[in-house]
This record gives sequence, C-alpha cells and structure tokens, in this order.
Amino acid sequence: MSDAASPSTPALPDLQWREICAQLRATDDISFKLLGFVPLFTVAAITGILLKVDAKLSMPVVLACFVGSLSTLGFWIWERRNIQTCSWLRERGADLERRAFGHAYVGQFARFPKSPRGFGKTEGEKVVYAATLSAWLLFPLSTLPSSATAAVALPLIVYVLGAVAIAAWAWREFVAQVKASPSSPPEA
Repeated sequence: MSDAASPSTPALPDLQWREICAQLRATDDISFKLLGFVPLFTVAAITGILLKVDAKLSMPVVLACFVGSLSTLGFWIWERRNIQTCSWLRERGADLERRAFGHAYVGQFARFPKSPRGFGKTEGEKVVYAATLSAWLLFPLSTLPSSATAAVALPLIVYVLGAVAIAAWAWREFVAQVKASPSSPPEA
C-alpha cells in the first residue's frame, strides 16, 4: 500500500475534516433558520387570530392550533435528527484529530469543553420548541368565553382530547435520547 492511499496520510484526513466542517455548518444553518422561523411564525399566527374581532374558542381556532402544534412537533423531530447528525460529525472530527495528532491534542473537535452546566445547543432548542408547542396548545384557553355556552362545548372537548394527545406525543419526543453511535454493520 502506498503512502498516498494510506488513511494516515495528511491529505485524506484533511479532506475528511474539511467535509465534516462543511456539513456541520450546513446543518447548523438549517437549525438556526428553523429556530428563528418557528417561533416567529407562531407569534404572527397567534397575533393574527387574536386581532380578529371574534377571537373565541371555535373549531377553526382549535384546528389552527393543532396544525401549529403538530407542525412545531414535526420540526422538532426533524431538528432532533439534525442534532444527531451534528453529534455524529463532531465525533468523527474528533476521531480524525486524535488519529492525526494524538489523544492529548486539543482541537476544534477533540477535547472540546463541556457546555456550561451541561446545557448546550440541544437543550436550548428543546426550550424554544417546547415553548412554541406550548403556546399553540395553550392558546385556545385564552379564547374561552367568560361564561360557558353550548357553542363552546364541542370545540372544548375536541381541544382537550387533542391537546392531551399531542402533549403526550411531544413529551415522548422531547425526552427521547439522541444517540450518535454507529449503526450495526450490514449482515453478509
């Protein structure tokens, strides 16, 4: 095997390291765009509903809130995959740096410091998505009339049942651990 084909030559790890950095930038770019868009859209949509003269609990309000909450949950599930991808890429970058420079090397990935108090990007994203999802799920309560009427009964029942189901699903997704360990090799 020649030096040019060896995985320990500087060219191959450098090329891999640069690709890892590029993929991390792209994934972070998507994450930060979503982190800005999702809450901004939520605030704009809820404000639009509130500015309506007859903003009261109704099936359209309940359905709009379900669509908003499910969309937010869907973006969180997508974002969780981005978190997994970023973790995977950081681990591969650290592996490359350790192989090239040794275990004592402090690099962009190798021996990167722990986040303050153990809270980092993932936990910050959870806060933003959980707050946005909560706003969607709790918003119908702000449209309840001061006195109960028969016209509110069906939307209220649908809202409570749907909100509980969505909140339970969201809880499951928010507490799920994101693992970045390699998958099993394919069977021969």
